[in-house]
Amino acid sequence: MFREWSIAQRWLLPPSVQELVPANYVAHFIREVVREELNLTEIFAAYDEERGAPPFHPTMITALLLYAYSQGVYSSRRIARGCEERLDFMAVTAMQRPDFRTVSEFRRRHLRALEGLFKQVLRLCQRAGMARKSALAREMTARVKRGGHRSRYRLRKQIVEPVNGHIKEARGFRRFSMRGAVKARGEWSLLCSVHNLLKVASIDR
Repeated sequence: MFREWSIAQRWLLPPSVQELVPANYVAHFIREVVREELNLTEIFAAYDEERGAPPFHPTMITALLLYAYSQGVYSSRRIARGCEERLDFMAVTAMQRPDFRTVSEFRRRHLRALEGLFKQVLRLCQRAGMARKSALAREMTARVKRGGHRSRYRLRKQIVEPVNGHIKEARGFRRFSMRGAVKARGEWSLLCSVHNLLKVASIDR
């Protein structure tokens, strides 16, 4: 069994956890996507027996990680501090406060499963209409061919604009090393998932 994670829990002020932050805030979007759209079966399967006190709900910790990454917060200690100090983090956790060891161990234990969320998020992007960008890319290619060598679209090729670089700049993520290749790959997949989730959120608004 897990600790209850009740999003509808009523409080004196404010009356519900959803009202801690504005209704259109991305914290609500990411929390609900994780709760309603993502398949976390692989993560749940790791909890095959009860040991000691009930752990925090895996769905809540997953939502917390994805939201923290979306805010440029990657350190387990900073994530735990956010749960204590930031209303947007509290809106995700329903006022629960996992410590940094809990966050760190969850990420370490389930990194491969979290990496697998990338494909699920891509499918969400397709459903949200982001797949239409392929048609735009074909149109841009046609314009480049029509414009010749002096085309302003062709000149864009001279500027390196890799998606990876954009994500690193936008999210401020720098923690990569060859020594931690497996960990880096898993966390990079998480970061890409968050990057795409934010794109879907911008479409929904």
